Amino acid sequence: MGQTIWDVLASCEGGWVAISRDGKVIAHAGSLEEAERLVAGERHRVTFLYSARTDQAGPSLTPEEPVPSRASTT
Repeated sequence: MGQTIWDVLASCEGGWVAISRDGKVIAHAGSLEEAERLVAGERHRVTFLYSARTDQAGPSLTPEEPVPSRASTT
């Protein structure tokens, strides 16, 4: 108890975290499918967050760049 969301995400790097509407972590797993299975009855009441690994350097967005869309074909 008492952990911030940042502490939880850091401890689950490379995995998925399921958070309830009141902000409680209710599950974490290595894959989205596993996280969904763990919260099967509550799926409509949770938010899934992917905790990216912080040791991997990747492109960062600047305010001038558009946010990539899943529907993008480029």
